[in-house]
Amino acid sequence: MDPRRAWSAEWLLNYSEQHIAYEFRMLRRLAFLQLPSENRAPTYRRAVIEAFALHLRAIVEFFSGPRGDTEVIAEDFCSDGSPWDHDRTKVLGRQRRWASQQVLHLTAERDGSDRGAIWKPLDAITLLVPIIKAFLDIADDARLHARARDEMNHLLGPYHPEHPEQT
Repeated sequence: MDPRRAWSAEWLLNYSEQHIAYEFRMLRRLAFLQLPSENRAPTYRRAVIEAFALHLRAIVEFFSGPRGDTEVIAEDFCSDGSPWDHDRTKVLGRQRRWASQQVLHLTAERDGSDRGAIWKPLDAITLLVPIIKAFLDIADDARLHARARDEMNHLLGPYHPEHPEQT
């Protein structure tokens, strides 16, 4: 680990209880808000998709970087003898690009269609499942809070789309 990023296990534990748990909880809840969205107003659909994209992008970057002086990433939660394999996250490139396009409206990549409204959020979660499992296998319990671990485990299934607030 870069010596500038030598956060203590206690700091990471507290950080993950609040911030990491929140990102995974919101991703799950927003995914289920999108499922019946074809009966919702277009503004509602777009707002939910954009919120989902924000949390998806945060999680993709958590697992795949970028590495900076202040970013907290998956590697920070691994024991010193268990390095995080960034190669396994290459499959998330398409999801990161989609999420960025939903958030960054002023791009030529967007054609003005409502294609994002029919995007399937569970597809993104399905891609995350093996990455979450691999991370949980090597994450240090002294660094990753049980609440964050529980939120990640909720994404592994089973899903209860009719009651997103209970999942």
